[in-house]
Amino acid sequence: MSEQRFNKTAKALVTAIIILTVACAVSLITMLFRGIRSDIFKKNEKEAPVTIKLAETSDYGQYYVDSIVFVGDSTIAGMINAGVLKNGTETDQVWTGENGDLPLDYNIDTATVVCSKDGKLLTIASAIEERRPEYIVITLGINNGVPYCTEENFKAYYQKLITSIKDTSPNARIILQSILPVSEKYAKSTSGVTANKIDTANQWIAELAEQNGVRYLDTASALKNSKGYLDTKYDSGNGLHLNASGYNAMLTYIRTHGYR
Repeated sequence: MSEQRFNKTAKALVTAIIILTVACAVSLITMLFRGIRSDIFKKNEKEAPVTIKLAETSDYGQYYVDSIVFVGDSTIAGMINAGVLKNGTETDQVWTGENGDLPLDYNIDTATVVCSKDGKLLTIASAIEERRPEYIVITLGINNGVPYCTEENFKAYYQKLITSIKDTSPNARIILQSILPVSEKYAKSTSGVTANKIDTANQWIAELAEQNGVRYLDTASALKNSKGYLDTKYDSGNGLHLNASGYNAMLTYIRTHGYR
């Protein structure tokens, strides 16, 4: 190889090495900058606040509703006959007592619920441990609660249930739903049940949610009329239970106040 050709080749090689070195340096600096910038953004990002009372969110959709097990008294058991959940009247998303009710009283933590299509009876805590639902919405308090319970008793009964669930399934996503409103006629004809008493009991439930680090869902607010009673368009006719429109309004509220 001639000296001239060798020099040319050497220069080309040196130039290539310089270009490659500069490209690598630029790439490294860019990567470092992006990493630093990413860290800064992460530090400055404002995550959606975790609030005990579930605030309005985007619509979580039907999948979210299908992921929920509803545990409750006759006001929730009515969802079965209304056919508003997946599989209609054959749904297994509603857990209530064998007689279609679940009173809030001293043995709520040991009370059994029907938790499957085959009629299997388990305590609420055991059913959650076995079935492992993604979300649990609990609605209790109108029966053996609001009419006669003091704040101390009401909270003590409810707390026993929450504790039993947390002991068996500490990671369960628990939502305490407000007691649903009743009609004005029902309140006037039923001893110990008034709109004010229901509102007070719902405040106790919200406080229990705060104390236990679970969520509170104020669905009642979406079902009331201007007087604080159940809106007539959601009344099944007995003043206590919802009709299909009422349950659908409840589910819409749940979908748009998602767990976070």
